[in-house]
Amino acid sequence: MSIVKNGHKYHIQRYLCKSCGKRFIIRKVIDSEALWRDYVFGKQTVFQLSKRYGISERTVHRKLNTIRVPRIISSSKHIVVLVDTTYWGRNFGVVVFKDWRTKRVLWRKFVRYETLADYQEGFGWLESHNFKIEGVVCDGLRGMFQLLSLLQGSDVSVSSIADCTTLFDTQA
Repeated sequence: MSIVKNGHKYHIQRYLCKSCGKRFIIRKVIDSEALWRDYVFGKQTVFQLSKRYGISERTVHRKLNTIRVPRIISSSKHIVVLVDTTYWGRNFGVVVFKDWRTKRVLWRKFVRYETLADYQEGFGWLESHNFKIEGVVCDGLRGMFQLLSLLQGSDVSVSSIADCTTLFDTQA
């Protein structure tokens, strides 16, 4: 079996099998798990991953979205939750709910922009898994305190709510 180069199509090298006459291209196979490990543990940005693997940033996003990371639910059901959104670039971020004591991420969601609906979804997830929220630390997103006061009136146990900016202003 003999394979030779056979021109380009859309700037992609084509090959020809001389024994059967079939034309084909050789595609890269990207291991999504390896990509995820580099992204999370290697602390690589989407841009860096696209350059390293020779694929577009959109393909990196698509591959990362296919990964299903098992959620490890904390054994401690009484939590002080840290909530915030972190961005990479203008339109890609993650909403994170983290247990202050264990430093474990309890819930996360990839988003384009920060909305109260995302936070409400996170608090709903905590409620559905029987967490008792002893406190919430947040950055004071507009409407967040109204959302938290609504949670105090529901079945979710929210015993204390503090605005970090208020705490720092009183200490100064």
